[in-house]
Amino acid sequence: MSTRDIHIVIINYKSEASTISCLDSVLRNLNNFSQITLIDNAATSSSIETLSRWIEQNIGTLSAAPNEVIESSSTDAVIKQKAGSTEEILYLPMSQNLGFTGASNVGINIALACESDYVFLLNNDTTVEAGLLSGLLETITREKVAAVSPALVSRQTTNERVNYPTEIDRCRGFRGRRIKEPQPDDIYYVDFLSGAALLLDTDVLNEVGLFREDFFLYTDDLDISLRIKNAGYELCYDNNATVEHDASPRGSLSTYYGTRNRLILITEYLSGLCRISALLSYLSTRLVHICYWMSQSDHTKAFGAVEGVMDFMSGSRGKNPKYHE
Repeated sequence: MSTRDIHIVIINYKSEASTISCLDSVLRNLNNFSQITLIDNAATSSSIETLSRWIEQNIGTLSAAPNEVIESSSTDAVIKQKAGSTEEILYLPMSQNLGFTGASNVGINIALACESDYVFLLNNDTTVEAGLLSGLLETITREKVAAVSPALVSRQTTNERVNYPTEIDRCRGFRGRRIKEPQPDDIYYVDFLSGAALLLDTDVLNEVGLFREDFFLYTDDLDISLRIKNAGYELCYDNNATVEHDASPRGSLSTYYGTRNRLILITEYLSGLCRISALLSYLSTRLVHICYWMSQSDHTKAFGAVEGVMDFMSGSRGKNPKYHE
């Protein structure tokens, strides 16, 4: 298969050091990809200078002039303009924070315009090892699945897994259950894959659609996993492949978006008694979490979850500016 068939998408948001570490690991350890699209959400003069300088020093070409930012209204034009670009790293500094979903969709649409066979989404707080893409590519083609994800290993705790092969109990609020302790060299068919490191077949994306931009952050990977499964395709967890991931504790940002978006999924995907059961299960579990956070004086997490419920009920979607000041 041509090396131009895999398009990598990486997103930066106010974390240039992590992004550069991720890019460096990709360039040192991977060679079977066509292009990297780097989306710089809410780019600043500092982030543009830092990332532009690193790209020029390590690649020698640059897709954006210093201090040139892209307005969200110009995204479609940029995608058409950049399709077919031969730059190894296509750097797109965005004027606004598009979230994980919006920024990922910009990168995916460029991959689609380039007619790439696969797109590899990679969090900027990850680092990769040699042979990762070739292993994932072998798995996705051999197993004939729509998407494959590697095992994520915590950067903070040596060899501790961050994700596991998981099946989803829909009537318990899409609660994940570990299938079993993954064994070396095993491949698992699963219900859900993490978006932190995810190889996707672009033909399937053309069929099921891209990420939901009204989610903005969190639970978006569960939604796209559900849509892929509902379309009759399989997902695969490849325990042969590993990616090191920053597993730092999450704050109110994740509890807000995670709560709101999970409730959206429950009401949109489920019906009847299963929906009622899922709502009761999820909300009761969330209430336990809120009480625990309050007891630990972690008020921001508790209030984030409460606000997530309230915004779900009010119909508020997309970015909540309060969490991105």
